[in-house]
Amino acid sequence: MGWTAYHASHYTKGKPDRVAEVNDLLTWSDERIEFSVILSKAVGSTVYSAVKQTDKATGKESVIGVVTLTSIDTSSDFNFSYKEIEESCGPSESKCPQAILDLLSPVETIYGGRAQEWAAEWRERCAEYNAARKTERANPDSLSNLPVGSQICWKYRDSEGEKEMELVKVDHPSRKRPIWMCGTRTYVPVTRIKTYSVIRA
Repeated sequence: MGWTAYHASHYTKGKPDRVAEVNDLLTWSDERIEFSVILSKAVGSTVYSAVKQTDKATGKESVIGVVTLTSIDTSSDFNFSYKEIEESCGPSESKCPQAILDLLSPVETIYGGRAQEWAAEWRERCAEYNAARKTERANPDSLSNLPVGSQICWKYRDSEGEKEMELVKVDHPSRKRPIWMCGTRTYVPVTRIKTYSVIRA
């Protein structure tokens, strides 16, 4: 399934509300089955959802994970775009909050074959990400916990081999959170900083 765009119905501070839009999209029924959202959370532009599906003939219920990629373009009348991916397709986006993972039914009661394997692998990747985030939050020297003004030595590799660069954590007026800078012009995305040592905290 590709991307679908339309004019949003729900807004927060003048922009489409990603979670509300996704909740509407994932809530529907036909003569055979009913879907209803138990919980949705946005991580960046991706919305993760626990969705209950009910077989109307048997009354059997199960809760599946759904990943919805979203995009907002306020310059267009079709200002909200989305791409929906069920967990059994093995989405590459693997930052589903633990609160949603805890609501999902065991994969063996929902899927079979490769779908079961892909769903299980996706849940494992998400759980590993959440565990790593929990460990990072508990580490006073993690990039997110170091205060503004901290200085680190970043070790990285480029085409010329191993290198080091000193970075300082600074507030930036156009961003919602502090960033890491070398001097006044070079910005290094936090996702690139894998190996470092703290010079000053």
